[in-house]
Amino acid sequence: MKKTIYILLVATLYSCGNNLARNEAEDLINNYDDFKNFGQNPKLTESAIIEGIDQGYWNNNRNITSKGYNYFNELYYGNLTLKFPLTRTVTSIDGIADSGDGGNDNDGYKEVQFSWEFTNVDDVVKRFIIKGGNGRAFMRKFDDGWRVDKISTTFLNEVFELNESDKIAINKDIEEENQRKIEEQKRIEEEIARRKAEEEKRKILIAKALVVNTTIGNYNAVNDFTGKDLLKKITLTDVHFFRDLSGGQYLNIWFGNINSKPTLHRFRQTAMGWEGFAVRVNEKSIVFKNENEAVRFYKDLNDGLEMWSKKFPELKKW
Repeated sequence: MKKTIYILLVATLYSCGNNLARNEAEDLINNYDDFKNFGQNPKLTESAIIEGIDQGYWNNNRNITSKGYNYFNELYYGNLTLKFPLTRTVTSIDGIADSGDGGNDNDGYKEVQFSWEFTNVDDVVKRFIIKGGNGRAFMRKFDDGWRVDKISTTFLNEVFELNESDKIAINKDIEEENQRKIEEQKRIEEEIARRKAEEEKRKILIAKALVVNTTIGNYNAVNDFTGKDLLKKITLTDVHFFRDLSGGQYLNIWFGNINSKPTLHRFRQTAMGWEGFAVRVNEKSIVFKNENEAVRFYKDLNDGLEMWSKKFPELKKW
């Protein structure tokens, strides 16, 4: 009789020692860093993207706005990165059972099913994220007590309940964003009108800047390969220089298209074995065999450019 009572007592004590209470399981999960410290990438609600645009926290291109940067770092392919990491807590232990995952000694290995929610979530952030979900924790019994072995969690499609002050703040953000869009559209339209007016003014100016009033001179340039005189001379006016060929202007450089100050340098045609002088304009060389002719064209061109630039400074490119 005594032996039977002793065996039952030992069995009872052993069984009680391997029990895992719900409050203990909850504390173990809440203090497990991989669970508690969630990170910065919660799951978004189904309407979060559109609502964030409407409230002015990111734009149609998913770029975070200046207002949004107070709470969010990035929105990339529907993955929202928060400015600050979230923490979470167990809201209920939903069941505890022996688990075969721990080996043959099932009594010392438990599966704990639980529900969880994010904690201390900013009022703005909670508008856009799922508030929590379910989880499974596996716990192993050691000589000093129970320890968490591993935890997995999933999201439920449940949103945070918004109170009246939350709704007022959302409506205010929507109104401010709508007003910002109106003002932005107004600025865009004003800018378009300004540019259009400037373009019209520029067209009128260019039309004036194209009118030839004076022919400054004609110059005997040569072919830059053969060195032979050109059939038509270079003609310099107060707005451009050109060379007529077969009824069409073979060379025609308007002063408004000159990007840098012309240069004068010695020219060598090594293939044909002759030397000359070149006036360089926009990567184009006007070649002369006679140095005096080259210098005359160079000086007259620069004088003409200077006079033109003083008359039409808005059109000068250098």
